[in-house]
Amino acid sequence: MEENMMKKINKTMECLQKNNMAAYYVETKEEVVPLLKTLMKEGETVTHGGSVTLGECGVTDMLNSGDYHYVDRSKAQIPEEVQEIYRKAYFADTYLASANAVTENGLLYNVEGHSNRVSAILFGPKQVIFICGVNKIVKDLDEAVTRLKTIAAPKNTKRLNCDTYC
Repeated sequence: MEENMMKKINKTMECLQKNNMAAYYVETKEEVVPLLKTLMKEGETVTHGGSVTLGECGVTDMLNSGDYHYVDRSKAQIPEEVQEIYRKAYFADTYLASANAVTENGLLYNVEGHSNRVSAILFGPKQVIFICGVNKIVKDLDEAVTRLKTIAAPKNTKRLNCDTYC
């Protein structure tokens, strides 16, 4: 990892800690699952919001291992089941998420369509763990908004087949 990027990562982690959030760093996506296993207990109830990051890091495979009570919204057959899973997130032991952006001064930036992720992050689960790649670190809130509008939202719009004006 280049020196400037490590400085940026360390600054962001320090600021997250100042904002009362524990921060951990792993070099590769293959190291995410072993770290998570130290932060979660087998048998606990775990769920998450929509996140490509979790799949890319092997987290959903870990959750499907049978070691956790995984409340998986992808198993829902009808919209009412999805809503029920959104509600169950408030009672989870651990809620996993990613962020649209993380500012260097330790702020998490999230925007979404259904508010299920944001509301679960703010209230309910015993612990919330964010898994974010270094690609999501931005200088400030202005850059967070730009990242959302130019990278995160367009990708999610295509992935989710959303019919939007933009």
